[in-house]
Amino acid sequence: MQPKDWTGCVPLQNRSTFLMSNFRIRDNLLDRKKIQKELDAYKGSKSILSESLNPARTIKMLSDSIFTICPPGDLPFTKRFYDALLSCSIPVVVTREVKDVGKTYWSNVKYDGNKPIKLEESYPSTDFPLSDIVIEVEGSTIDNGGVMKHLESIPQHEIEAKFEKIAGVRNSFVYDLNGSTEDAFSQMLKEISTIVLHEE
Repeated sequence: MQPKDWTGCVPLQNRSTFLMSNFRIRDNLLDRKKIQKELDAYKGSKSILSESLNPARTIKMLSDSIFTICPPGDLPFTKRFYDALLSCSIPVVVTREVKDVGKTYWSNVKYDGNKPIKLEESYPSTDFPLSDIVIEVEGSTIDNGGVMKHLESIPQHEIEAKFEKIAGVRNSFVYDLNGSTEDAFSQMLKEISTIVLHEE
């Protein structure tokens, strides 16, 4: 996953899995339960990988998957989101507009005292919309069991555009331990610099 070891994205045409969805199910994570129910009932032609894998196998299979489901979990962010990007698998996220919050990828969690958190507070700041590198699925689509229909309807040119964008920015989502390229730390410094200059 380190930039020095990365030789480029596995081409889309060489990926045999349409969707990777090996997430855990918990009673309080309602979106996950709904997504899994839909995928279990899916009878279409697209290949779905939902089996539990060890970490090494997971990373390998991410590089063989076009899309990776990153449903809301216990935290406002998910490791799966980063693993998918670093493997050039397009993250599929659940998005909702919540009153007094705005756009969020973390809204369907039933914990006492927990409130939805806006997107900008969940993931790193970027100089491009995160929608450029993810597939956003509306919460209502999840509720109606329409995830696969939505993914299957995405034009190939849109998939290719997101894939190419991910290839160009993936190093911005990892800390380069060798300092060989601009990385997540570089992005953090840029953001701090912007804040300081703005305050001056």
